[in-house]
Amino acid sequence: MPKAVAQAWADSLMNATLLSNNGTVASAVKQRLLPRLTINGIATQSPVALSSYFSFENYDPLNDQQTLNLAEVTLVGQEEEAIFRNALCKSGTIIKTATVENPWQDTNLSTKLLKVYVQATMSPFDFADLMYLGLDEIFRQVL
Repeated sequence: MPKAVAQAWADSLMNATLLSNNGTVASAVKQRLLPRLTINGIATQSPVALSSYFSFENYDPLNDQQTLNLAEVTLVGQEEEAIFRNALCKSGTIIKTATVENPWQDTNLSTKLLKVYVQATMSPFDFADLMYLGLDEIFRQVL
């Protein structure tokens, strides 16, 4: 894949950073203050805890609807998870999701970090738009 295409894909994911040489993995960190978020009682804004990752494989520009897209999206609390999932459902796109709680978190449920895993077979640019839509909806409703 040409580097310019890969960079355009990463940019569409809220200015994510390309991580791999072949340009198919990107990462984005929520750039916001989370003073209530703690791990072992210590406030954190660690990219290890807050990063989201996006990738695609098997890209063929002549048949990009058969591209495997994966994401690991970090969300804070069940409200963000619900907003994100609702935004994805509104798109009408067939996707698979699963949510896992971050095991590092303190027991304060209002600040639980959640990792939402997303899988879809579609154009990587449509997938990036879908991820952007879900994250943008969180920013508009919560922040």
